[in-house]
Amino acid sequence: MIHYTILDPAAIFGQDYKFPELIECKYLGENIEAFKVSNNTVVISRVISTNPYAYLNPQLQPGCELAMDIINR
Repeated sequence: MIHYTILDPAAIFGQDYKFPELIECKYLGENIEAFKVSNNTVVISRVISTNPYAYLNPQLQPGCELAMDIINR
């Protein structure tokens, strides 16, 4: 379920909720935004591109797990 609101996320999830660290990096020649799952693994959260073919690439789909050593920061 998606919850759209203008409220501060801390008011909804509580003060103890920790947001994942987001990083912007380049993977397969495209800019992506990912969040860290562990020290050596990230999960793609979104693709930042003007190339429509980047969104059709299954390796760039949100939710894909990547090793930190194969992405460029």
